Amino acid sequence: PYILSAINNLLYANKVKYELIKKIIKSGELNLMDMDAQRMKVINIIPVDISPETFTAYQISNGKAQSIFNRETGLIDDNYIDDASDKMADDFEALMELMK
Repeated sequence: PYILSAINNLLYANKVKYELIKKIIKSGELNLMDMDAQRMKVINIIPVDISPETFTAYQISNGKAQSIFNRETGLIDDNYIDDASDKMADDFEALMELMK
């Protein structure tokens, strides 16, 4: 889940960068310095990003691959990340019970 969350941050950084630039374009003021400044705001937080157009992610379950990437949001489904975190916590608790 931690790796998936990190990947989601990279995907979201890409989305935020382009949404900020779209706002400038929609305002009708095509100022390249403003566009670069918006892009740099994202880069200062996360220096690299992943384009959702070139990304996909799958879960392997019962010998079958199932997409966990939501093309509409451009992110990995939160439910999958939450389920993976819950499973890890459950496994850790089960191991702790063995030590009692």
